[in-house]
Amino acid sequence: DNLKLHQMGMQSKFIAVLQTGLSALKTPTCFDKVTAIKNPNCPVCNQHLKMIAKILPYAHCSVSKLICAHNRDPINESNPPLMLPNGYVYGSKALKSMASENNGKIICPRTNDTYNLNQAEKVYIM
Repeated sequence: DNLKLHQMGMQSKFIAVLQTGLSALKTPTCFDKVTAIKNPNCPVCNQHLKMIAKILPYAHCSVSKLICAHNRDPINESNPPLMLPNGYVYGSKALKSMASENNGKIICPRTNDTYNLNQAEKVYIM
């Protein structure tokens, strides 16, 4: 009765704060079954915290930040996005690095398809 009187919930303050933080960081990528690469620094992608975050709402993000799935670098004006013929997009730095290591060939990390660097097309984001 005392909890009802003071409008206190049955869960601890720690759990409430943890759920608030996980909800603020939760994105659809954390639960995407197609994406095999998970961010090791993302608390929501952690296997133990993912169970708690599963029932929480997604965060609203008004400004997007694009991150290269291969090397985790931000995709921006100094690392513009390039699309491979199979439709996957990576930062230009990652593709150039792959090409320099593989005699000018790019091996898509997700499909293992092989392409030349000149087959990658610029992507324009508005």
